[in-house]
Amino acid sequence: MDWNTVPIEERDPDHPDAPAPDAPPATAGLVVRPEALHEHFLGELDHLEEAISLHQAVVYEHAKDIEARFEMVAGVLRSDAFLDLFGGKEKDGALVIPLHGCELSGVDLSMGEMDGRVVFRLQLAIEGGQHLERLFTLPADCNLADATWAVGELHLNLDRSRS
Repeated sequence: MDWNTVPIEERDPDHPDAPAPDAPPATAGLVVRPEALHEHFLGELDHLEEAISLHQAVVYEHAKDIEARFEMVAGVLRSDAFLDLFGGKEKDGALVIPLHGCELSGVDLSMGEMDGRVVFRLQLAIEGGQHLERLFTLPADCNLADATWAVGELHLNLDRSRS
């Protein structure tokens, strides 16, 4: 076979006669929204529906056991640990516990004595007819002056004149 040389002319890419490249630009095909890609991805994962359903069933079935174990292990929480658990804080002489999503009718606070110390019990009625209960103490130098509810937050106003 005979080969003939084809001349190749080097041209400045900015030259007005430069031919457009045959290769598509690097962004070709990327005009789709990320949400559409995500929806398409999830739409093709039929096998995950079963896994998600089984996961939800297991979580629902064992949630009560987990809560029971937590109560058994945690026992009575110090006020700082209690606040950390609920994302609360001490502000203006009160313990502020955010309970957004709870109604006041589903919040019950009671006080008792355990091993010679005053212990508080917070009981919450949460979605699905479930209940959450935590025991805690106030800081050592405090009594509870009163408890108030404001905008989804439980305020435990402290009296620091403990004798």
